[in-house]
Amino acid sequence: MPSTPANARRTKQPAHEGRTALMRQVSIYIKIAYKLHATGEVTIDWPFVKEEGSDALKLVMRGRAVRTDSKLVAVRVSRSEFRF
Repeated sequence: MPSTPANARRTKQPAHEGRTALMRQVSIYIKIAYKLHATGEVTIDWPFVKEEGSDALKLVMRGRAVRTDSKLVAVRVSRSEFRF
């Protein structure tokens, strides 16, 4: 699976960008340039085009960072949904 842009947002914090490294049903691993230690939301641009001029499809995952280092964060997903 190719790396996909991902945005991670902690509560009341600005969004940060990264790239997906691995995605599973209950977890996601994101390559990052910062440490993320809190519960947050990850938004992934989904490669789907509904019709020209429409909003892009996004996969939104909410969960808790369970492992982090200087280049990778692992998030255990508690809820996910697709949004336009």
